[in-house]
Amino acid sequence: MWLIAEYLPVSFFSLRMSNATNAAAKSLLIPSPFCIKMALIDASFRIDGIARTERRFDLIKRLEVRIEPPEHAVVNACFVKIRKLVDGEFGQAFALREYVAYSGVIRIALNVEHLSSEERQTLVGLLVQINQLGKRGCFVQLTSAPAISDGVLPTTFATELMLSGELATIGTLQLLDEMQQDTSLRQVDAYSDVGEIRGAVRKSVPTILRYRRIESSKGYTAYERTK
Repeated sequence: MWLIAEYLPVSFFSLRMSNATNAAAKSLLIPSPFCIKMALIDASFRIDGIARTERRFDLIKRLEVRIEPPEHAVVNACFVKIRKLVDGEFGQAFALREYVAYSGVIRIALNVEHLSSEERQTLVGLLVQINQLGKRGCFVQLTSAPAISDGVLPTTFATELMLSGELATIGTLQLLDEMQQDTSLRQVDAYSDVGEIRGAVRKSVPTILRYRRIESSKGYTAYERTK
């Protein structure tokens, strides 16, 4: 049983890969499960405060998250000027940035099979509050009320790479961040005094995106969703 929410991207999407450097910040093609869970936590903070978010955190971090990318995506690569600290002073430097232009909607599915009716309604309320996915300014708009689906998810949803490798020929492989099960709320709270240690907070999950590259050039790469 899945709770599915559909969003229309209304601006460029960008989310730096975990292994990217500041000078060469290549973007993921879709939001990662970690990104979506952080969006749910942010929504909970904004509408219900810290106390309720602390009680919900275990529910959110245990969620199985699946993402269906929009039908088409174009990754635009460009060089921008950034401020870089060198020898104690800030100076100008050039850096690679990627921004993804979507055509179509992005769907997010949460596995709610073992959740109570109250917990499902809580997630519906949080999904309605999400208006950004990725970096600041990567806006999305909910297109309809989140709904429960009892059936099997379509094959267009991203799938964790099978150990046999049989999926490797029908999509694009990316490492998407997922939240560790023993992560605490203080570790992901930007305002706490506990710093994030990557291995303790998030892990990389090899994931097959249902995208095939259809065209590329020096400044862009175009993808089309497959079935």
